[in-house]
Amino acid sequence: MRPLNQPEERRRLFTPRAVLYALTTTLAVAASIPLFAVTARAQASPCSSTTVVAAGEVFDDLRADCEALWDFYSQLDDPGELDDAGASQWGSSTALSSWAGVAINADSGRVGALDLPRKGLGGSISPALSKLSGLFYLNLGGNNLTGPIPAELGRLTNVWHLSLWRNELTGPIPSELNQLTNLEHLALDNNQLSGTIPSLGQLTNLRHLDLGGNNLTGSIPLELSRLSNLQKLLLWGNDLTGPIPSALGLLTSLELLHLDNNRLYGTIPSHLGLLVNLTSLNLSFNDLHGPIPPLLGQLYGLTSLELSGNRLDWIMPDNLSERFDPFWSDPLNIIAYPDVYRGVTLGSQIWDVWFCDVPTGSVVVDQSTTLTLLNGTIAAYFQWLSDDRYQPSFTNAGMVQGADLPACEGAVRARRQMTPSNNRFIVIDDTTIFSGYISGPPASAGVAIGAVAVVAAGGWPEAIHSIITHEIGHALGFPHSYGGEIYWENGNVYEGDNPMDAVSGQVELGATTGTIAVNRYAAGWIDPSNVDFHPLGESRTYELRPPGAGGTQMLVLTDPRFGVYYTVRSLLHAGDTGHWNLQFSRS
Repeated sequence: MRPLNQPEERRRLFTPRAVLYALTTTLAVAASIPLFAVTARAQASPCSSTTVVAAGEVFDDLRADCEALWDFYSQLDDPGELDDAGASQWGSSTALSSWAGVAINADSGRVGALDLPRKGLGGSISPALSKLSGLFYLNLGGNNLTGPIPAELGRLTNVWHLSLWRNELTGPIPSELNQLTNLEHLALDNNQLSGTIPSLGQLTNLRHLDLGGNNLTGSIPLELSRLSNLQKLLLWGNDLTGPIPSALGLLTSLELLHLDNNRLYGTIPSHLGLLVNLTSLNLSFNDLHGPIPPLLGQLYGLTSLELSGNRLDWIMPDNLSERFDPFWSDPLNIIAYPDVYRGVTLGSQIWDVWFCDVPTGSVVVDQSTTLTLLNGTIAAYFQWLSDDRYQPSFTNAGMVQGADLPACEGAVRARRQMTPSNNRFIVIDDTTIFSGYISGPPASAGVAIGAVAVVAAGGWPEAIHSIITHEIGHALGFPHSYGGEIYWENGNVYEGDNPMDAVSGQVELGATTGTIAVNRYAAGWIDPSNVDFHPLGESRTYELRPPGAGGTQMLVLTDPRFGVYYTVRSLLHAGDTGHWNLQFSRS
């Protein structure tokens, strides 16, 4: 149910027409005039005016259409933009053919279309619209209409487009809509409709059916499988139960099938693999279980597949794995898209080091000493952490000038555009900034840091140098982690304080400074053979070893919640071992 928009509700209550209604009602009571004689508009129908509908017998049907439209207008609590439409305002001063949203069919001379989406209309839908027997297009979507869908709309047998989406309509979907055999487009989504989906099996011309975002219950009717021309079937966001009918596989024209966010159960029917024109399939957040049918792998046109939030056996058919399984390139099936980053985390990588002269800079940066630091301590750290699988090297690229560190980075990028390079880059200015940042996508990310990151300051060089490893770690795709332990004096939390953080800046390089095991595994720095999985409900002892020591380097602790797990790694120096006695009884 959509939350009440209170300012909008107040606006509706105090429109000039609502005030007029209150005044005329009061006067009617004082004069003892029956209340039923006073209408919400207190206006006579303009349809007898020759300005609205020309005189003559040939216009009698059009005049009847005008009366039906005026009845619809008069029953609205809020006419919205229909009272503010200028020359196309509804009323006696303009021709019916110029009323907002009204179109006259040149062949029949009747009202052929009523198109009023997002016009701020409030109130109920008048059953009088059913008298528009020449109507072929009706769109009242995106308004504030309330109450039920009139069953009388089932008389509009010429209508091929019916849209009542995103209103506040309640009650059941009238079964009389099944009489609209010319209907090609039916959109009743984003309302508050309840009850079951009625039989719509006679709507064999239907191409678009959207009933999503309502409160519909019951099962998916088998009759829907008779709609052989259906291209879009959208039943998402209801309270539907039962299995997904295998007969939906008969809808071979279907392009979109969205059944997500219901309470459907059972398995995914293999017959859905017969939907050869399907481009989007969403079955997420139901209670489905069992395997993903291999036949779905034959849906070569599928560009969107959503199956999360179920209890499925996550083994993707071969033809779908590379397109839709984020874990397809991970043999342990725990890391999403590791191949995205391994292009920059494995092998040799040259970093161009740029130095920047900032007018306000006050830190003396020795370029030779900086390159020695980078190619010594920093490179050795990443070689150790990666078990020699990532081997960075750093070369002096030259000097630039800039007003501040971001301007320095911009100057470097401008240079690189003139002389393209496949190397990544680091920018070091000569300021006292005690931080850094990265920018750009993983394949070309650049690192920008203040000079204090490369200058031993205050007798704490390792902590200063960790800024470099931190930002390079980000450039390799490693995220922050926060344990809530370290605070600056001004009360702000330092977000990289967790010793198991991917890039946390701990004091001693090569020891507690490191990366959480799962990110080393994602980078390709831990082999699947060096990973153990702890079974739920058991107690076991593990020997966890640090980088370069072989053996178990990552322990995965699964959680009863689907897709949730934790990892444990050694925090010890190379050559040491850790013994962990894990006594978990979670089931």
